[in-house]
Amino acid sequence: MLQLTAKQLDELENSDDPTICLLVGEIRTIAKDALFDYMSRISKTYLDSTWDPDLEYSLWRAVSEKPTRMTDEEVRKLEYLSDRAGGWWRLAPSGFAEFVSFADWKKLVEDYELAARTT
Repeated sequence: MLQLTAKQLDELENSDDPTICLLVGEIRTIAKDALFDYMSRISKTYLDSTWDPDLEYSLWRAVSEKPTRMTDEEVRKLEYLSDRAGGWWRLAPSGFAEFVSFADWKKLVEDYELAARTT
């Protein structure tokens, strides 16, 4: 089975061939959908809710630091899917799930951690 790394997808996304760009877009869309479903499933498993408040930050912490309750396999799958998707899901202020790029996500994490330290 062919497995492209996140770096390879990034490189292919800049291809001059529109068909390749379209395929990369499809791969990212599939990964985004799978990531959302997996994040919801983990929330249901551990928190008995389809999307617990602050779920996205708890899961991100598990991916970036090491989980305390999740298995290594669950964390690896989150990392794999998010790398292919090119970002992370969050609950937007509107109350709806929103996919954000890694650059935007890192800023949101910084703001979240700053707010947590000051409260």
